[in-house]
Amino acid sequence: MSKTILEVSDSFSLLSDGRKMDANSRNYAIDSVQRTIDSNKFKEGLRLGELFGYYGHQGRQLAGKANIGEQEVVMIGGKPVVLTNVPSNVLTSIEISEQGIVNHTQEVFDTTSGQIVKAMMDAGRGGWSWATSGSDTPAKSTVNLLSGFDWVNQPNFISLERQQAMLESADANNLILESLGKSYDKDSAQSILNNWNNQNELGVLFDRAEQLQDEVLILEGVRYQNVLLNTQLKDVQELQLGLKRQLQATNDESSALILESLAKLPIILSDEQRKQMLVNPSVNGIALLFESMANTFAQGQLPHTNAKTQYGATPKRSNAKKHLEQVDFAAPTEF
Repeated sequence: MSKTILEVSDSFSLLSDGRKMDANSRNYAIDSVQRTIDSNKFKEGLRLGELFGYYGHQGRQLAGKANIGEQEVVMIGGKPVVLTNVPSNVLTSIEISEQGIVNHTQEVFDTTSGQIVKAMMDAGRGGWSWATSGSDTPAKSTVNLLSGFDWVNQPNFISLERQQAMLESADANNLILESLGKSYDKDSAQSILNNWNNQNELGVLFDRAEQLQDEVLILEGVRYQNVLLNTQLKDVQELQLGLKRQLQATNDESSALILESLAKLPIILSDEQRKQMLVNPSVNGIALLFESMANTFAQGQLPHTNAKTQYGATPKRSNAKKHLEQVDFAAPTEF
């Protein structure tokens, strides 16, 4: 069992990450975190000291899982690579308040990775970042597994004890080297620092890849919605065109029926009156036409010689006899 060189307690708020930029903006469900740390599986892992942490999330990210073993085989550049995961710390206690304040305690090991974590802490650089899994949506992130805490260069939640930007001065590397120099020679300390920086650069690339993947999913969703809307619009346009054609066919059929009916009437209508019947084939329009003809008969005039009505002027009176000869009075006419 590794020797413990440091025990440290820290806290952060799920409701305030302390960052103005570059946070993952997850809205964690506090009750889901409480259920996770209250679960028998988590309590057993905590009691047995199996909730290990590492310097950086890279080991978990490369393995594609939160719980990793001492060695993991991963594919890098299309080739299998064996990674050795050396813990830097272990979670010994954790609790969360109703206000979303998470308090946790870590024991830091006397391992290479543990020395790096201690050096980062002494230099005021980096912070704790928990390794969780669960469902993640823009509205809310639900935690159903907590595997431990890793020390990373840019934690999403900044410690409440130092809610400020991480140290970025030119002296940061010197402070880390000074701390590492207490346990390692100069070359080894520099090698460890270089390795740490490389690991962090790899972690940034993984984070950016995950962010791009999320953006791609969002764009795919938007594209799908656009395709769906365009399809629906096309369907509506085709429906409108079909209704327009159906309406035109109905109008043509109605016009044909009106002309056929007018041809069977024992009266003669002028072209203007026929046109008006087609323009206004409503019941009201037909009633007005027959009313005008009734008024004409009441005045002792022929239907087609009526005075000017809304259906147009009647033929001139000089042609009355000519038109009279065309009227068939054999059958009675009813109005």
